[in-house]
Amino acid sequence: MNDASFFLRPRPQWQRRYEALRACLVDGLPATLVSERFGFSPGYVRLLKHRFRRGDVDLVSPRAGSRRVTTEIRQRIRALRQRGHTAAEIAARLGAGGVELSDRTVERVLVDEGFPRMPRRRSGVRTSTSRTT
Repeated sequence: MNDASFFLRPRPQWQRRYEALRACLVDGLPATLVSERFGFSPGYVRLLKHRFRRGDVDLVSPRAGSRRVTTEIRQRIRALRQRGHTAAEIAARLGAGGVELSDRTVERVLVDEGFPRMPRRRSGVRTSTSRTT
């Protein structure tokens, strides 16, 4: 990663919020442009601005060591998501390997790593990359 991409294409959720707010409030960019640049909806950008002005937005990164998910586990979660697995499938695979994480914890890691939510599947429909074990 070069120096500019750290700021122009932030991956952690907290940094995306920070950069989006900065683009709106400091650079004066409209919410529609900011939403396209950082992957938020225009309504969410406006909500962020409103909440920021009220003091309700947490813009700091999680403290180091505040979670029990190690760098190695995060790498495994990223690799499984890149193969198309859902958070529940990732948690199940990790659990089978002795790493007990909730679906929600896996979802949080995926958000922190910059992965978007997967589209909801119709009941009973699975892709070829989706396996529960």
